[in-house]
Amino acid sequence: MILLILAVAVGGMATFAWWRSDGVGADLPFVRWFGTVLVSSCLTFANILVRWVKWRFLCRRNGIRMPARKGLGVYLATLPAILTPFYIGELMRIPMLGLPVRPTFHRLVRIFLLERGADALALVCLLSLGNLPVLAALAIVCIAVPFFLRGGRRAGWSVAVLLSILAWSLPVVSLAVFDAMVDGGIGIRDMAQLFSRSTLLGGLTGLPMGAGVTGSSLLGGFLDAGIARPDAVWMTTGFRMATTWFALAVGLAALIVLVARLRSATRSGNHFDAIADQYVDEIPGHIRDHLLHRKIDAILDGMGGVGGKDGLDVGCGQGAYALQFAEKGARMVGVDLSRNQLEWARKNAGAAELKAGWEQASADKLPFPDARFDFVYCVNMLHHMESEEAQLQALREMGRVLRSGGRIFVHEMNPFNPLFRFYMGYLFPVLNAIDEGTEWWIDPGRLPGIDGGKWKQEKHYFTFVPDFVPMGLWKLLRPLEAWLERSRWNAYSAHYMAVWEKA
Repeated sequence: MILLILAVAVGGMATFAWWRSDGVGADLPFVRWFGTVLVSSCLTFANILVRWVKWRFLCRRNGIRMPARKGLGVYLATLPAILTPFYIGELMRIPMLGLPVRPTFHRLVRIFLLERGADALALVCLLSLGNLPVLAALAIVCIAVPFFLRGGRRAGWSVAVLLSILAWSLPVVSLAVFDAMVDGGIGIRDMAQLFSRSTLLGGLTGLPMGAGVTGSSLLGGFLDAGIARPDAVWMTTGFRMATTWFALAVGLAALIVLVARLRSATRSGNHFDAIADQYVDEIPGHIRDHLLHRKIDAILDGMGGVGGKDGLDVGCGQGAYALQFAEKGARMVGVDLSRNQLEWARKNAGAAELKAGWEQASADKLPFPDARFDFVYCVNMLHHMESEEAQLQALREMGRVLRSGGRIFVHEMNPFNPLFRFYMGYLFPVLNAIDEGTEWWIDPGRLPGIDGGKWKQEKHYFTFVPDFVPMGLWKLLRPLEAWLERSRWNAYSAHYMAVWEKA
């Protein structure tokens, strides 16, 4: 903490010294200058979010899963790592995430090196704008590196470089905004080169925030471009405030919030126990009801009726699907690991005056004898299993308790569409409490094999409208969604159903 305070003090005194010695004579309206700083701060926040997406992407690609909200909080709380030599303080994310150090340390180090390498390559790309031979060489490097790294392609190197280029293009836009403030006339290519050169120089020194190097390099570049010294000092000071100092402020605020939450944490051991009371409110009612009926109808089409049949709902939650089948005459049993969700299921069954059995158990250890049910289904449950091995074991258990000729209906999110995959992996867990961001998505084209039966070749793909769309707009988009479901593009839908039949 003392080193943190000293680093902030040194950087602050350097910035103040610039402004005090040369910036006081600038003929700039304060409101205009402050507005420029505000716009640039917004661009910096966008830069931070893109970098978080890159870090989260690299973590997932390297086998580290974490709750999205917690991961975002830890990422923001470690922004003050810019005060440590070569950003080495970012490795503190390991204990802050609550991950075991020994098995994950090498992965976090690898991610750290991939981040730094991608950032360096992105800055060199910006530095080389207009130099086609150099850019071509860098493109070859970007493509070739994964082939020389063990697991490099899976590690996500190329995507990380593209995200770094996007992230570090935003401060260039900020500099262009400051240049417009003083009518400097510096071109965007020259601005990109000036930013990348000063940032690389500051980073190579290993000094906290590149103190005394990055800012001085920027200032010298402005002066060389013919900008008056007082205006150049105001530009440099404002830019550093809107980027480095803004990021530091965001990080310190996030760190304070994170520490406060850790001290008052009373979270349940089961995620779905903790959110049981708010569960039904996480998805808008019109979307929830629409999905319920679409998925029920898909199972009914595959069964040809369920009256008098024994059915099992694995991961039943609060019983919405099981009670629908019970109303249609099926003898239903619901299984869930969450005790609180099952309590709600019993309440809902009582309110609807419907009978069903409810068991607390894990999907990979079903408490039923072999060949107990005529049909088994799971709705958006498998991706919550802790690993792909656990998913396979859960499917094996479903097959075990199924009678000959019976069917398993698997409803899952469709990761084939990159937009939905990004939304479900990066945005939905932050905006909603249902998913944590640790999910293991199941590709409909790579369903795990289960002995004793086979998957039906045909998959049922449906829904394209996201869950956050309000009812009025959703109704307008329904015809388009219905057309897409019938088109050759239906494999890009948000949901799918796969069917496994037991021999």
